[in-house]
Amino acid sequence: MSPISVYVNRQLDGVTYSLSPLSRKNFYEQFPNAHPSGSVFVNYDTKSDFETYHNRVERFVLPILLGLDDETIKTVGPVNFIDPRTNDLVFSYRNE
Repeated sequence: MSPISVYVNRQLDGVTYSLSPLSRKNFYEQFPNAHPSGSVFVNYDTKSDFETYHNRVERFVLPILLGLDDETIKTVGPVNFIDPRTNDLVFSYRNE
C-alpha cells in the first residue's frame, strides 16, 4: 500500500489529526470494511505539554483515526504525518 498521509493541524490547546483526501480514498479501497474517524483531536493543557508529548501520541491515534486494530495497522504503512500548511513532514510512523 502507498504511504498514508495524515494531516497534523496544531492549535493553541492541542492538535487535530485527519487523513488527507487522497489517503482517505486509497484507504477505503484497501480496507472497505474499516470505519475511520473524520479526525482525532488531542488536547493539551499548555504549550509545554504539547512539546513534551508531540510525536509520542501518534501511534495511539492511528487505531482511532484508521478504525483498525493494532495487528491490521502493522500491514499499513508507512504513515506520514504532515503539516498541511507547509507540507513539511512532522513525523513518520513505520511498523518495523
